[in-house]
Amino acid sequence: MKFLKLLIMTVMSILIVGLVSLCIIGYLLFPPPPPSTVVFDIPTLVYKNIDEVRLVLGKPDDEQLEPKDKTTKNWSNIYHKDGFRLSIRFDPVSRAISQYRIVIDGKGNYESLEDILRIGNVHGSNATYTIETDQSDRNEFSYVIIHINK
Repeated sequence: MKFLKLLIMTVMSILIVGLVSLCIIGYLLFPPPPPSTVVFDIPTLVYKNIDEVRLVLGKPDDEQLEPKDKTTKNWSNIYHKDGFRLSIRFDPVSRAISQYRIVIDGKGNYESLEDILRIGNVHGSNATYTIETDQSDRNEFSYVIIHINK
């Protein structure tokens, strides 16, 4: 009777260790996909003018939303959300948006451009927009610039 109990306990232990080992090996071979970190859904904003974007994103964080000089051709509004910054360049007269910039703190831990693009829910240049990177000040900020193709 004692031998049977010992045999059952040994078999159960081996099965448990085997299952745990399989789980660990499975996790190492097939890690879960990275969580979605979309902060600004830029594709839904692409064909909107600055007034329509403000309706979606709310009031920008800028003290001065519009330029005082009405002849200014380019102006930007800034939005901060979840530790990220989105800068939107627009023409104050036509209200058309020409560029979105995802601004990343240089201390961020991003393994690839795709990680940064995920913040804006963009996946590479296409007929609607062109992506460019700018790391002119690597100690401070990196920019992912999304130019709107007209």
